[in-house]
Amino acid sequence: MYNDSDKDQKVSFEEFVAGVKKIIEFVENAREFFKQMDTSGDGYLDKKELRELLNRCGQKLPEEDLNKILQEADKNRDNKISFDEFIEACT
Repeated sequence: MYNDSDKDQKVSFEEFVAGVKKIIEFVENAREFFKQMDTSGDGYLDKKELRELLNRCGQKLPEEDLNKILQEADKNRDNKISFDEFIEACT
């Protein structure tokens, strides 16, 4: 069971709070990373910025694969990835 640190098959309030803190920390770190990768500062990742993000993570992908990732992450089909779309794609 997730966050059941004492393995008693229950999540205590303390375990729940610890889990929420981990989620908040993940989102804060993701937001900071997103801002760093959003070099245009418009609040979105475009195809160029997505390519740089993937390159920075060691993923040098062919154009076709990059297009597939963009298409999958871009839920509203505006050819850019919002922070919410980024978080959804990461989870």
